Amino acid sequence: MLKKVLAVFLCLVLAAGMLIVTADENVVYLSDIPYRSDSTTEYGEIQKDRSVERNPITLNVNGENRTFAKGIGVNAYAVVNYDISEYTSQGFNYFETYVGVDRDVTTGSVTFRIVLDGETVFQTGEMTPDTPARLAQIDITGAKVLTLIADKGWDNICDHADFADARLIKDPGALQKLKSVTVKASRNWIVKGEKVNLSVEGIRVNNQTVDLNKDGSVTYSSSNTNVAAVSGTGQVTGVGDGVAKITVSVMEGEQAIMKSVNLVVGSSDNETSWDVISPNGKIKARFWLQDGTLKYMATYDGKTVIDVSDLGLVTSLGDFTAGLGFKSKTTRKINQEYPMYSGKASVYRDNSNETVLTFAKAGVEFSVAVRAANDSLSFRYLINNTTDFMVTSENTTYTVPEGSDVYSQPYNNHYENLFDHNKIEYLAGNRCLTLLYQTPDDVNVLLSEADMGTNFCGSMIRPLGNNTLKYVFAQDQGTAPVQVTGAFQSPWRVAVIGDLAAIAECQTFENLSKPSRVSETDDDWILPGVTSWTWLTGEGTNNPEVYKKYIDFTAEMGWKYVLMDEGWSIGGRANVSLPGWIDDLVAYADQKGVGLLAWLHMSAVNTPEKADAVLGMISRAGIKGVKMDFFDNENQWTMQLYDMLYNTCQKYKLLVNIHGANKPTGERREYPFCLTREGVQGHEYYNVQAFQNCVLPFTRGTVGPTDYTPKLTHQNVTTNHLAALAVLLESGIPCFASSPEEYRNSALYSWYKDMPAAWDETKLLDAEIGKYVSMARRSGDNWYVSAICVDARNARIDLSFLPEGSQYRAVVYKDSQQKDISDIEILNVKHGDVLNIPMSNAGGCNIKLTKTASGKVGITLDTQEIEMEEGKPATITAVLTGETNGMPIVWKSGNETVATVTGGIKATITPVGIGNTKITATIGTGENAVTATCRVFVNAAPYKLDERWEILNENPLLYSLDSENRVTITTTTGDIYPPHSAYTNLLLTDVQDLNFTVSAKLSFNPSADFQSAGLIVYGSDSSLFSLQRRYHSFFGNHCICGVNRSGNTASEPYVADTAVGRPVYLKIEKTGVTFKGYWSENGTDWRLVCTVTNTGLNTSGLKVGVYTGKGMYQSCEEIPAVIEDFKINDTLIPFAFKNNEPYILGDGDMDGRVTVADVVKLRSIIMGRSQADNIEFAACDVNKDCELTVTDIIGIRRIIMNAD
Repeated sequence: MLKKVLAVFLCLVLAAGMLIVTADENVVYLSDIPYRSDSTTEYGEIQKDRSVERNPITLNVNGENRTFAKGIGVNAYAVVNYDISEYTSQGFNYFETYVGVDRDVTTGSVTFRIVLDGETVFQTGEMTPDTPARLAQIDITGAKVLTLIADKGWDNICDHADFADARLIKDPGALQKLKSVTVKASRNWIVKGEKVNLSVEGIRVNNQTVDLNKDGSVTYSSSNTNVAAVSGTGQVTGVGDGVAKITVSVMEGEQAIMKSVNLVVGSSDNETSWDVISPNGKIKARFWLQDGTLKYMATYDGKTVIDVSDLGLVTSLGDFTAGLGFKSKTTRKINQEYPMYSGKASVYRDNSNETVLTFAKAGVEFSVAVRAANDSLSFRYLINNTTDFMVTSENTTYTVPEGSDVYSQPYNNHYENLFDHNKIEYLAGNRCLTLLYQTPDDVNVLLSEADMGTNFCGSMIRPLGNNTLKYVFAQDQGTAPVQVTGAFQSPWRVAVIGDLAAIAECQTFENLSKPSRVSETDDDWILPGVTSWTWLTGEGTNNPEVYKKYIDFTAEMGWKYVLMDEGWSIGGRANVSLPGWIDDLVAYADQKGVGLLAWLHMSAVNTPEKADAVLGMISRAGIKGVKMDFFDNENQWTMQLYDMLYNTCQKYKLLVNIHGANKPTGERREYPFCLTREGVQGHEYYNVQAFQNCVLPFTRGTVGPTDYTPKLTHQNVTTNHLAALAVLLESGIPCFASSPEEYRNSALYSWYKDMPAAWDETKLLDAEIGKYVSMARRSGDNWYVSAICVDARNARIDLSFLPEGSQYRAVVYKDSQQKDISDIEILNVKHGDVLNIPMSNAGGCNIKLTKTASGKVGITLDTQEIEMEEGKPATITAVLTGETNGMPIVWKSGNETVATVTGGIKATITPVGIGNTKITATIGTGENAVTATCRVFVNAAPYKLDERWEILNENPLLYSLDSENRVTITTTTGDIYPPHSAYTNLLLTDVQDLNFTVSAKLSFNPSADFQSAGLIVYGSDSSLFSLQRRYHSFFGNHCICGVNRSGNTASEPYVADTAVGRPVYLKIEKTGVTFKGYWSENGTDWRLVCTVTNTGLNTSGLKVGVYTGKGMYQSCEEIPAVIEDFKINDTLIPFAFKNNEPYILGDGDMDGRVTVADVVKLRSIIMGRSQADNIEFAACDVNKDCELTVTDIIGIRRIIMNAD
């Protein structure tokens, strides 16, 4: 082996280290030099010249598998660092590598980055094994550190990432190489005689942009000089009607780089070509027959948005993708308005031009109906046949302009994957039909479908390469043909086209759908409205008392519904019966003006007979609507099932919310009681991401109502970010998922109060997809404005949409220094004003604009005095009288170094330091403002956390330090089993030894999935071992369980817990990479639970401590876990130390005695001759009115006299 190495490599030992080069001294492969010790990979080891699974590195290169002898293989998430200064100082100036997901897996998704000296110089979108590998070509002149990063994609499974042929090169000429060439025409649709110029632009490895028309060796040619001629300088002249391809050849050394651009010239001839143009003339589409195949191309403002693409179907009646003969053309203009019960506006307008092209083949007529609106181009296939037949495949394609950015979801049938961002050239894998691309000319195109009907299945997008996207049957339909009965209409194939405002405000999907089936004389039951929900709060779904609490809160908020989710009924998912308490609950809700909505599993209603029985029973019980779930299918049978269910719900006058389902397709026009739909990764995944939320308004949110179910807070974003989703993602039944207590304690209480569920008008104000968005929606005279962002920025809110001459009151909710807290500002504004509102990272802001001024309001607080401990927040409630008209309560602390306050109708007072202060609540402005106050006294906590401990994701309300060696932590939502990394009050301390033992006593009585508490050895969120007392129904309920996590894989070995109801002792022994978990009833006799290995924890600097949680989605009770006598290597590690009171009442000079000197000190403070810090103030405030006055001097004198 050594001889082989020596034969291939030449090693030069330098004074500063080792410089390794190949036999070609101008090339160094990264796999032949050491990476830095701070490099990591989440799974396995960093591999040299092999994939992470030790297979040959194999990538998809230009559609073919290519095996590489050299390279680096890792599993995402991975960071591999190289010190390259030794090489760059020797003249190495160029780095190149192919990046991609190894072909030794069929799944996996990875985003690649390359970083030079801390700056990202190369980045991909999501890549899968099918994505063609990308060649990174990077100028490394003078660089010191090269970092290769492979980040996790959407699935976190088998993310095998390769940096193939990764090498440093010394070649001064390499930086001048062209790494890309683009060709653009100033216009792609021209008239005869018009001249346009082609720009040919290249980008070199050193990122210099070069005009190749001037500085390159370029030749031009036309595919049809009778349509378009091109000169030697790249000027194109329109000659005759038709479509021509102009090809550009750029010589790079001895290699020619070929690029082309298509141009439409002149007008159609109505025999072999046909034009369809939008009413405003901006969208133009040319359709033509080419050798019997129907082709099309579309432009927006003269720029190509859909390049030459195909149309057609293959059916049992014939193959209509070829051999077509033109028969006829009909046209009509559509200009109509219709009311909507919920949506982006109360009245929708359909203004479009329609052309129907009819062709014939073998005696069968095949038609394509095309509609061009000002914001869209749509078409559908028609076959007017009297007999049943089958559709076996579809040949609809969209050729996307080169270099377009694509925002899309990897396909699944419930549309709950995350969106990713790719260049069109690197898009791979089936995609959901909410795909948006942005062309290099900054025109947006959203692809989807409308008016599904029952004669077809859902579809998905399949990238074919060459920038071409194809509509194919949804995965569940597979290769099974679609069965057609009677006259056939396919769903509309929709391309929404224009700027981002055109995308966000579009009404196309409803315009393409059938008119409402509900008569306007029988529609009083279709009432959009906000619903509250218990599912994510953990308060249970089968307790009528919980529902009554939510009914009361719903009525208080001016909302309309309470959603009873899974568990409300009896009999199981497929056999629904009503609980005995339902009549009483319906009557209670009716009395409060609140309606009930009921969850159903689709298996309970998946036949006409079952649907009629169950939905009829629910309607007769007085329930207002149903949330039907777990369809998880887009085959034709499911489309027919939806249609049957919609008709049955109309029969029984039930509102509809579809979950576990595909995207909307405009059905809320035909079935206006279908008020909302899931088809989105919402808050219940607990994976809220700012990037996703800045994409959704232009993708999933465009096609129809979006049931995101946002909570009030999430660790990834600010509370204003989540509140903004009520406006950015419209829904006829907005579902707000936090508890009544959380809303009442938030400054956003007044934002959510009386929140509309139907809008009269929608305006996009400002946006850059994936980065930020601001939008305004109107309900009556009131406007709601919301903005969110990924990176911190100012939201620029131009109020020109307000009517001229009107004054508005703006309640502005904006990010504070804490993610979960919103600040409030009240302004008077008018048409034309511009607000600049700062937003935090992953932040947002919200503005409620009303013309109605509040009248005189009364306010009192439920207490006038609160004593509290350091670290333990308290709540206070305001009681209002009179009509607030949406005016918020503004809370303020007199001394924020003692306590802060934030809230809504309730407020949380958070102690900051020992001392006294006043809390003030104000409502109203100007002469109508009224206030109420409360005195607050913050005292020393009896115990304080020992400095050796830290608490991750601290919530002081959920733990208490009971003594030096005892802590009580209340379980709450959280899970450390992958893919989750969520916890609250994770209590950790450092352990220095590589090998150690950790133990503690645990008093904890879990009784529901997945209540857990115990010990943890923590390296990171994805590298840990925990030993827990748990309740786990899969493991026999009560158990002692290990959780051994490495990356996105984990094991859960367990034994039965035979000491239920009694304290137990837990112990972890670590030896190298081996962990043993034990439990005991007396702390002496230990029983083995498990023996596991974890290579990720074979390091120093680990932390150990206490973990508690109750699962991510469980509605079980939050219960206390008491941990005592925590030991490392049998040495007791105290949780806390006893905290002494910092002052004696009356001892203003802090000398430990109350004397005449304290009277002198207080006089000096009152007269302004000296200042008092918080503790001195508290000591002097003898009468506890949070003010220092003469009465406090009298109080100190009395203390002195009593002491004497």
